[in-house]
Amino acid sequence: MSEKRLRFMFWLGTISVLPFWMLVIFFPRRSVTQRIMKSVLPIVLPAAVHTAFIAMLLKSRPDLKDDYAAMFPLSSSKVLAKMTEPDMATVSWLHMLPADLFVGRWMYLDSRKRNLSPWLVSPTLAVTSTSGSVGFILYLMVRTLHAWSSRPVKPTQS
Repeated sequence: MSEKRLRFMFWLGTISVLPFWMLVIFFPRRSVTQRIMKSVLPIVLPAAVHTAFIAMLLKSRPDLKDDYAAMFPLSSSKVLAKMTEPDMATVSWLHMLPADLFVGRWMYLDSRKRNLSPWLVSPTLAVTSTSGSVGFILYLMVRTLHAWSSRPVKPTQS
C-alpha cells in the first residue's frame, strides 16, 4: 500500500475519534455530549475506518493472511517484526482508536451515573485518549477514592 494512502488512513482514523474525546473532556455536561456518548456512533465511526483499512489492506496484500498465520504460535519477536511494517503499524493504530474510545466512553457514562466531578474525570479521559489502560486504571482509582470519601461517617457511641 502506498505511503500516501497509509498516511491518509492514519489521519482519517485519528480525526474520527477526536470530536468525541473533545466532547467528553471539555464539554462533559452538555446535553449533546451526553446524547452522542449514549449512542454507538463514537465507536462505529472509528471501527468503520479500521474495517475499511483492513479491506484495503487485504486487497493490496493478498499474502496478509499468511503473514498473520506465520505469527502463530505468538511470540514477541514475531509481533514486533510485523509492527515495523508501516501497514501493520497503521492497522494496529486504527485498532487502538476505537478500543481506547470504547473504554473512554464507558468511563464517561459511568462517571455521569456516579455524579463524579468532570474536574476529576476529564484528566483521566485525556490520559485514556493516549494510553487507554493507564487512563482506565487512574479512573478506577478516582472512582474508588470518591466512593470512599463520600461514605457517611457513622457516629461513634460513647
